[in-house]
Amino acid sequence: MFSTMAPALLVFVMQVVVATASTGVTFKTLEWNVYYRNTNVQLLAASIMANNPQPDVIGLCELTTPVQDMANALTGAAGRAYAAQPGREVWQGYGTDIFYDAGRWEALEGGAVTAPCSSWGGPRASNWVVLRERLSGKILVTGGTHLSYCAGGCDAVQQCELRSLYSHLEAMKNKYPGSAVVWMGDMNQPKTTPMLNGAMQGDLGGYQGFPLDDVVETNQNTYMSGGPAIDYIFAERGSFQVKSSGTTGQGVTGQTLAGADHFPVYSVLTFAA
Repeated sequence: MFSTMAPALLVFVMQVVVATASTGVTFKTLEWNVYYRNTNVQLLAASIMANNPQPDVIGLCELTTPVQDMANALTGAAGRAYAAQPGREVWQGYGTDIFYDAGRWEALEGGAVTAPCSSWGGPRASNWVVLRERLSGKILVTGGTHLSYCAGGCDAVQQCELRSLYSHLEAMKNKYPGSAVVWMGDMNQPKTTPMLNGAMQGDLGGYQGFPLDDVVETNQNTYMSGGPAIDYIFAERGSFQVKSSGTTGQGVTGQTLAGADHFPVYSVLTFAA
């Protein structure tokens, strides 16, 4: 089989085989709020792929262009096939649209729904997708949301939005035994706030979900104007080892990046078992 592959693809496949065999299943995730008026998918894709290794799973907040256009742009920029999550044919609100390396991962199912909450600044969406790593069979449940922005605080609204997301993530986790969860998005607040700190312990306002690890672990700003990080990648507590993480090093405070008012964050993770 390998003898018929192009050299670059052969090298990539062999790297994946070695990583899977020797150190477990390791993959890269990236999250970015790209700004709702930003329609330049080619520029966004080029910026995402500017830093190697290329991400396996990408979560984009405030994407208002057709998801297939974004998937095509990612494929062109990466030189390998990316696909949009299933179940996101129609815009459902501000969530976290998921794209994945279709050569390495198989999508088993997914969806996107409008959160049934009194959201501020437009409707919010809950996105989810179940991915199976083709070589190992490991199953990743991923997705995300973009919480409402409320200058004076709106914990009940944001907890409602998180409960909506968790209802789908937990349904998929229960449906696929042995799976592990990673989700991501723009939280519109740092993890030190009582609401988000509580959510990381599983407290979703009258509902107990699974606790979380922050697998980005950055003190740098992710919004262009500065301040603490407000964009996150979260993982089900204890389910992954963090190999490297942080901002991608792109973006200058006070300036947009490829038309976006946030800066991307990433995490390289290995399944713990």
